Amino acid sequence: MRQWLICLALLAPAPVLADDLPGSSFTFGLWSGGAAPDATGAYSHCYATLSYTQGEQLWVNVTRDEKMEVVFAFPGVTFKPGQEIDASLMMESGSPTLGKALALDDKHVVFSMAPIADTHVFLSQGRWLRIMGVGHDEAFEVPGLGGVLGLVRQCHDAQKD
Repeated sequence: MRQWLICLALLAPAPVLADDLPGSSFTFGLWSGGAAPDATGAYSHCYATLSYTQGEQLWVNVTRDEKMEVVFAFPGVTFKPGQEIDASLMMESGSPTLGKALALDDKHVVFSMAPIADTHVFLSQGRWLRIMGVGHDEAFEVPGLGGVLGLVRQCHDAQKD
């Protein structure tokens, strides 16, 4: 079913990310990304995002403080901002990564991992990414995730200096 949703996503207009730092925006297949500023306009993180037709959203970020984050938003699921949730993240092959997810606000939950290189390898193991334990067990088809993570890392390397 997710493949069908991805095909429909091709027909949807790509989101315009007007707040990216100048010259940092990129696309990779269905993904779009760039470098996001903090409240002062300085570099905060580089990201890539993928939206699904049922309203789910997925972001992969590399932060200024050298962490890789996976951020999820699920329609109809509400979180308590600041809430820590025991969660796991896995690809279709291999063992899950256990950790804490953090509710950023009432709609978004983030799973942080480090070091970046190891996380890139882990997230490049397959085509399906699954989050469990956040009140919504969901598997996301993530075509090109390994490649887009390479671009997010390049963006980060260009911005952090």
